[in-house]
Amino acid sequence: MRRLGVVLASVLLMAGVATAGDAARDARWRSDLQYLRINLPSRHPNLFFHMKPEDFAARGD
Repeated sequence: MRRLGVVLASVLLMAGVATAGDAARDARWRSDLQYLRINLPSRHPNLFFHMKPEDFAARGD
């Protein structure tokens, strides 16, 4: 029974670490997407060929 408790505690601890890593990863993704939303319109030669600028802006929210 004690062994099961140790295994369960280890699994819960690893799940907590994975969640913290996921939050940091998500924050980096949001930062990257914000950068693209701001800079891509001025750098891409034909960004709005298939999409209206309003639609592009709405997808960033």
